[in-house]
Amino acid sequence: MTSRIPLFFRRIVAPAVILACSTPLISSLHAQASQQGGSGQKNPNNELSDKFRDVFAKVPELFGQQKWDEILALLNGVAPSIGPESRDMAILLDTKAIVYAQREQYALAMEPWETALRLSDKYGYFEEKKTREVLNYLARLLFSESLNTKDKAVQQQYVARAAAYEKRYLALLKNPTADDMIFYAQVLYGQAMVDEKNPNVGLLREARKAIEESMLMAIQPKESSYQLLIGLLQQEGETTKLSDLLEVAVSKFPQKKDFWALLFASYLQLAQNEKDPIKLREYNIRAINTLERAQSLGFLNTPKDNYNRVAIYTASGQLSMASEILHQGLRKGSIESTADTWMVLASQYQQEDKPLQALEALGEAAKLFPKNGTIELQLGEIYRSLEKTKEARDHYRAALEKGGLAKPHVAYQLLAYASMELDDWAEAQRAINKAAESPDFQKDPQMKGLKDHIDRTVAERQELQRQKEEAQKKGKNL
Repeated sequence: MTSRIPLFFRRIVAPAVILACSTPLISSLHAQASQQGGSGQKNPNNELSDKFRDVFAKVPELFGQQKWDEILALLNGVAPSIGPESRDMAILLDTKAIVYAQREQYALAMEPWETALRLSDKYGYFEEKKTREVLNYLARLLFSESLNTKDKAVQQQYVARAAAYEKRYLALLKNPTADDMIFYAQVLYGQAMVDEKNPNVGLLREARKAIEESMLMAIQPKESSYQLLIGLLQQEGETTKLSDLLEVAVSKFPQKKDFWALLFASYLQLAQNEKDPIKLREYNIRAINTLERAQSLGFLNTPKDNYNRVAIYTASGQLSMASEILHQGLRKGSIESTADTWMVLASQYQQEDKPLQALEALGEAAKLFPKNGTIELQLGEIYRSLEKTKEARDHYRAALEKGGLAKPHVAYQLLAYASMELDDWAEAQRAINKAAESPDFQKDPQMKGLKDHIDRTVAERQELQRQKEEAQKKGKNL
């Protein structure tokens, strides 16, 4: 798995390379042919040989006709006859790199450009303008290749080389553009995140400084600038600044779903970490407003998003609104309909002291999930709270019959209580005996006392019945 370099880098780097290599290179090639060397060290090989000059003179015309194979054949044919560190070789390698870049064979362009640059650095073959161009090409090509490799060691090497070339390139510029600073920030971020488990904090800060500087240069900062700065703020854990930046981003790019999702998540995170009740409420309100603004644009409308909206209203103490949204969502399918979600709805109604609505919700749930015993158990509890013991007992029975209960012994205990209230001690005893089979039951002295009470009562009633029957027999005998 590659490091978490944002995917939008892929869309930025490659087109920039193509654009850079699509400058008027024919005139550039003519200039190289006539150039007598830069301001570097004196060297006997610092001028073009007559043989190479004659061969190279054919290149501009072939270049204009895009006859790339012919150019490469021409250059490869003359290469063995020229000095390995001559100016001829530097220009030959630079020309090959340009051809490969034009053919979008970027990986093949890197080695000849790097070798040409080393020769020029040593002997001063290129003018400063040409050196800047090669540095820029190499930085972008190497960084682009770093995005395409899964080998961490190779990726780290590519990014480090890209960063070194880009720093040299910027050092030669008097006035870097916003695009220059954006790319520099991208490279620094990529270098910092090669080992995503141990990000380089210093490089992240340097990248942030560069991208912020680029945004100050631009009248209308690009979407990619916002994306990179957002990624940097996430890495630094600056959630408050992140949410402020995202508010600007969604106002400028309202159709970017990812910006809305990140803004919503940032407010949720701020609320989660906030202890001040006033600030907590503020963040919850902002989260709700963000979600509703996004939904008005057609985003964040998944069942999970809609359920998150319910959760925020609940956390904000807006139970009535939360239960209304949840109930409508469950009925319409905009919130995933599960037994647990319906029971959450019933619980919210109970918190609002709306037992009848809770019963209605659970009644709907029982029809949707006819084999779920937990729903029946919750129905029984609500009926018992309303002192409708008979209905409660019916649902306790249904819960045990349907099964799937996390703690069946609790349902048997409740059935025992309900049966006692209805003076059905035989059922109460059967239920408490089933409850007693659970190890958890044995740990509860209160339940043991309940069982003893039921057993004594049943025994007493049986004894009274026996005495009554004996008395009836004696009466008949008399």
